[in-house]
Amino acid sequence: MVIGGAFGAVVTALVQDLITPLIAAIAGKPDLPAIQLKVNASKLLLGDFIHALVSVSAKDGTVYLTGNVRSFFVRDEAACAA
Repeated sequence: MVIGGAFGAVVTALVQDLITPLIAAIAGKPDLPAIQLKVNASKLLLGDFIHALVSVSAKDGTVYLTGNVRSFFVRDEAACAA
């Protein structure tokens, strides 16, 4: 449980401090929340959505890869279920 919480903090920092500013730089904005789409009188906050999407994808991807690497090294099905 503690390792999972620490891992979540590391992935959050990676996304927030490295990946999100890189996406904002590619989009030509100073920060990701500044990326907005205006439709009539409403603003769609695309930057916030992109940040959340990248964060969830990074966490889910690493959990998926961790499971696949573990199952590659542990061939016993009973050990993988534990």
